[in-house]
Amino acid sequence: KSQPPVTLISAYQVCPRPTNLLGNTAYHQQVRALSLSNTPHIHPRKAFIRDLSTFLSTLQAQGHDIILGGDFNEALDDRNSGLLKLVTTHDLIDPFLHRFPHHPTFGTYEHGHRRIDSIFLTPSLLSCLSKIGYAPFQFAKPSDHRPIIIEFHMRTLFGFTN
Repeated sequence: KSQPPVTLISAYQVCPRPTNLLGNTAYHQQVRALSLSNTPHIHPRKAFIRDLSTFLSTLQAQGHDIILGGDFNEALDDRNSGLLKLVTTHDLIDPFLHRFPHHPTFGTYEHGHRRIDSIFLTPSLLSCLSKIGYAPFQFAKPSDHRPIIIEFHMRTLFGFTN
């Protein structure tokens, strides 16, 4: 039908510091990639927010609705949150907080107490949201992160009215 395109983005933002001083972690890989692109001075997390913001701007200029999910290794209420700036700049909504505004804080990482795994949507997609929630650790497979489960009314999401 005549619905705008829906773009689903799965993202991973590295930790603020490498988890190992030496190695081949995602942090180290991003530092090397930034160095190869002649931008070794920028922190991988700043580059992530910058690049994702540029991508989101391009999609939104083309009229796309956005579903952005990921392990951001950062909570919206963290001090100097690049994630908060990103979702605010691009007018994205946290559907979990929208559905459960008074839910107590909880950790989505087994060794943490903050919600660092999240999904964000363009506001027009909220009407398509059916269910959202976090499953327990180890729910679907061995992991130290809670899976976030989101369900949409597919007919509404893709513009079918009957």
